[in-house]
Amino acid sequence: MVLLIVDIDGTLVDAEGAALRAMNRAIEKLFGIENAMAGQAASHFGQTDPQLLEEAYRKHQLPLPPNWPELEATYHAFLADDLRQRPGRVILGAKAFSQRMAVRDRVALALGSGNFRQGAYLKLAAHQLAGFFPTGGFGEDGPKRSQIMARALSNSEAYYGESFLQSAVVIGDTPLDIEGAHEIGLPCLSVASGRYTVDELQAADADMVVPNLSNADDILADHFGSKW
Repeated sequence: MVLLIVDIDGTLVDAEGAALRAMNRAIEKLFGIENAMAGQAASHFGQTDPQLLEEAYRKHQLPLPPNWPELEATYHAFLADDLRQRPGRVILGAKAFSQRMAVRDRVALALGSGNFRQGAYLKLAAHQLAGFFPTGGFGEDGPKRSQIMARALSNSEAYYGESFLQSAVVIGDTPLDIEGAHEIGLPCLSVASGRYTVDELQAADADMVVPNLSNADDILADHFGSKW
């Protein structure tokens, strides 16, 4: 089997600001600070949920490290509420791609996301995508993308019962996905469906680039060859 470790935001779905809105509401409820995440929307691409919250904590001189259990529970309650009202959208080609890959006998799917695990599945469940990705690595697994991807790899090997070190690809939409994949020796298929263009992703040393996941099957078949 081959393993596809897939990012969420900008690759599978666009939650259209739901996470930042929910973080704002959580910090306001816990500390009385309004719009605590202001100024982070333009720079958050590729950052993990813990990184975003820690940045806000430092900016507002809140106690560090955060009380993660209470903060996560509050954040996820608000995120679920926001997604019920405004679920965002599925990225072009992402749902059909996930459906095709899920029924291929020789393909295993996992997530490699900077979202907290619970938040990741809330975003996917809003579009009936959660069931395609039974395992993965998440924001709580480490501050670096490489740590998240390494955890996705090890969790996938435990879940599927085989080694994927020589047959895994990371799929993401930012240069940080490329960097993280390369740090653990994996190639990256970059998808120009988020903030970054095909040219920008190629300049960031992507191994493969597609405009969206509608066009991913052929390039993956070429990459994996007989394994595909």
